[in-house]
Amino acid sequence: MLAFRLLTIVLAVVGLTAMECSENPVEEGLSGENDVLVRITKHNLDTENIHIFARFEDFPCCQITPGEEDDSSTVLVQEGEQVEFGAGRNGNRFASVTCTVTEEALDAERATVEFRIDQSLRCVDW
Repeated sequence: MLAFRLLTIVLAVVGLTAMECSENPVEEGLSGENDVLVRITKHNLDTENIHIFARFEDFPCCQITPGEEDDSSTVLVQEGEQVEFGAGRNGNRFASVTCTVTEEALDAERATVEFRIDQSLRCVDW
């Protein structure tokens, strides 16, 4: 069973770049039975397009235009878990933030990551 799970994860990672951000079989493969599905709203407060990535996401997905939001990403998490997010453009990542899951985020089943004009990422409602 463990070998099958690991093979599934490897195959999923290989195919991630061709998928939409909302399709994340790796996230599902690594989740525990007590994990809660939290929808991530990614908000671009900058003046240029930016890619904002949840874990296991990468270019070319997740591009958000200035002033827009995208809520197509989800993570399966437990209270106290730390989740890293990244941001980049033109194939280069240059910002990251680690958000700690709170009971409030689990109850709401949603949280936000913002990319700011100072080129930083921030956790909101975590």
